[in-house]
Amino acid sequence: MRFKQKIAALLSVTVLLLGFAGCSEKTTSVTAFSIKGSERHIGSGTTSFHTLSSLPETSVSASGFTAMSFEPSSAAVCVTELTKGNVWSVLPLFENGAASALDVVLRTSNGVYYLNSQDNSIAYGSYRYDITEKGVSVEYLIADRAENASGKVSSVSDGAALKITVDYILSDGDLRVSADCAAIELSPDTVLESISLMPYFGAVKNDSESTDANLEKAVLTSAQEIAGMPNGLKSVKNSGEAVTDADKSDGDTEDNNDSTAAAEKETPDFLLVPDGCGAVMYTDKTDENTADLTFDVYGTGENGAAIPVFGIKKGSGAFVAVIDDGAATADIRARRAEKDSFGAATVYPIFTVTEHIEDGGKYTYSQPYSGKISVCYRFMSGSEANYISMAAVCREELIRNGTLSSKTLSENEYPLDISVTVSVDGTSKRTVSTFEEIEDLLQLLKAKGVENVEVILNGMFSGGLVCGNGDGMRVLRAAGGSSGLQKLCEYANKQKFKVFAGVTLVKAGGIKNGESATDLSGSVIVSSVKNTLAPDIGQAEYSVNFIAASEIEKKTISLMNNAERLDVAGLCILDGGIGAYYDSSSGMNSVGVSEVIAKNISAFSTRKELAVSGVSFNTVKSASLVTDMSLVTNNGESDAYKAVPLIPAVLHSTVRYTGTPVNSGTAAQLNLLKCIEYGAQPQYLWVFDKDSRFCYEQTFNEAVTFVLRASEELGDVNSCRIVSHGEVEDGVFCTGYDNGARVYVNYNNYSVNIGDIAVLPYDYIRIN
Repeated sequence: MRFKQKIAALLSVTVLLLGFAGCSEKTTSVTAFSIKGSERHIGSGTTSFHTLSSLPETSVSASGFTAMSFEPSSAAVCVTELTKGNVWSVLPLFENGAASALDVVLRTSNGVYYLNSQDNSIAYGSYRYDITEKGVSVEYLIADRAENASGKVSSVSDGAALKITVDYILSDGDLRVSADCAAIELSPDTVLESISLMPYFGAVKNDSESTDANLEKAVLTSAQEIAGMPNGLKSVKNSGEAVTDADKSDGDTEDNNDSTAAAEKETPDFLLVPDGCGAVMYTDKTDENTADLTFDVYGTGENGAAIPVFGIKKGSGAFVAVIDDGAATADIRARRAEKDSFGAATVYPIFTVTEHIEDGGKYTYSQPYSGKISVCYRFMSGSEANYISMAAVCREELIRNGTLSSKTLSENEYPLDISVTVSVDGTSKRTVSTFEEIEDLLQLLKAKGVENVEVILNGMFSGGLVCGNGDGMRVLRAAGGSSGLQKLCEYANKQKFKVFAGVTLVKAGGIKNGESATDLSGSVIVSSVKNTLAPDIGQAEYSVNFIAASEIEKKTISLMNNAERLDVAGLCILDGGIGAYYDSSSGMNSVGVSEVIAKNISAFSTRKELAVSGVSFNTVKSASLVTDMSLVTNNGESDAYKAVPLIPAVLHSTVRYTGTPVNSGTAAQLNLLKCIEYGAQPQYLWVFDKDSRFCYEQTFNEAVTFVLRASEELGDVNSCRIVSHGEVEDGVFCTGYDNGARVYVNYNNYSVNIGDIAVLPYDYIRIN
């Protein structure tokens, strides 16, 4: 009977996954050559090509509260946000010798060429444009010198050139910028390594007096004329109806009376970056450690970005950008203004079109990415020009492009999340928790009045923390075996507790080389699984390999078949924070692998409830729980660089999430407060080895006390959106929700009064 059920499950899963075939971007190694020449930075040095120094001559379109104009002589697109007159331009409104619409990196056997649209296309006159109903399309022929820009790209025999078309579309008040990489033309024997898209869009210069206020006013007047308005009006409604100062919405008035919103209005200009939970890089301050940062979207390194988002707040306006297409190929670069006269603070995406490796001067390349790259820029002004409003806009766009679900959590959900390590290496010597002990713990929590518990079992299969590829996975006999797990799940289900079996999807130990992902050199991509229990139990890390992307579907089917015979509530993908990697063994670039990972993770949710450990925005759509989400930045904070709840504000009310275990650091109380501030559930890492610092007895009472209070006071806000956040006093933060609740968190060792509200030291208070 079980065999027949397994076959049925296999067939249904196979049918589910067959739709994945053929939808991923595939690549193979295309070329390799040695570099003879040196780097070549080719530019005219003429600032007139890099600066918007006059009013754009051509009006293009208007949409919502924005209008677009175009300067033919520099091919510069300019967007004006009509309510406040904020101007956002591809080229800055101050003197600059480096700004461009595009920067590209080309490589031939003669060297590497750093070219840009202004010096290597506009200056040569080798471009053309087409104004459409909703925007403008610009075709750039970018070349290393004028003679190579005067003819066909295919005729270039000495040097480097490419032809690329960029579409700038104004739709529903948003600026959507895109290019089709499949349509790019390259000179013979030339590789396009990367494209930097609008690297100076909205650039901030620290000397505010250098911005031409008269020019901004002139641009606003022009934009108002595009919308068919008299010059004296302040803004327009979506219908085109004029709005005067007396017509300001009640929402604006409420924002002006809100202390948090008022504080955010006074916030200096900043760059919004996807560092950890999110961060702001202030442009008027200095910090060498965070002066120039690059974040790898869905990357696996220390500066990997979980979300393909960035933005700028400048004066009374702000924009936030969401990468819609090609996100897995993108890096997001943020840098403060340089000290020279051309310095500007800016943040922008760099798309790696062609993956490569270098060995002794020899460069090996993959086939180039042939899909689209596109970014949506959305604008806001006044009291809305803050990072929480930027997060809200991100949420809308991510739902629109299918990255996020539009579901809403039910009220009064506030579980205690417990991560239990069953075994480190799958042996009895390293078994630190049994299923019977875990059941006893749940009974104890129930007796203390805790009604909502989620348990994630790490290392419960053969191999411990280092899971195999799926087929040979067996529930550890040393922990109680299948019968012990069954008994635990029966009790949990009866109490409406949830037990998740922890598994890995893209990492595995003890697999064959043919099943492992490889880089362009053919070397197996090696990674590791960290053991938090070290050095008390086991070693700090265990070596694993990345699975070949072509093997992920097979492992998904195997894991789901294994899950069918278990009575667990669901599976927890322990490496769900890995959103993409390059895999030459499967002939897939990072975009293709990203699609495979996302679609296979989605398949899990069709049979069982799904949790993912670590956040990557291409894997969270189908999850009901995200654990181990970073609530800090990867780069150290300073007066010039601060963590903000960008990702929490995007996710809150759509999916439950926890930070890393609150007892994994040295300041558990502060970690609990961070959970409150960022709307996260508490997670504890517990084992039953009394000699371990993670023995549950050490923090059991603390956890029970905390979750009982938080469930009563904050359970209803889990289904609410975060609508405000800010530091209202030194060390005191306020988070506001759309049901009117405000939660004040005090990180100081003394009480702080906020008006007539007293917030006790190392405590929080919820006010409606």
